[in-house]
Amino acid sequence: KTHWNSWFNFIFWIDKHAFQLKDFYLNEDLVNNEGKAVQKLISTFKDPLLTFEFEILTMFVIFNAQE
Repeated sequence: KTHWNSWFNFIFWIDKHAFQLKDFYLNEDLVNNEGKAVQKLISTFKDPLLTFEFEILTMFVIFNAQE
């Protein structure tokens, strides 16, 4: 498999679990938010506009990958 296949598989996985990811990172903010990547994801999921952009980009990639 190529790296692109892994990336697309990850995007499809994210699409199925996006709400769980959001809840996980928002709860992680209460428990342990020390890592820079965790902080960035928390700030993304706290911002409705960034969350919307994340969801739209995910849908865009999935829609175009199925063609």
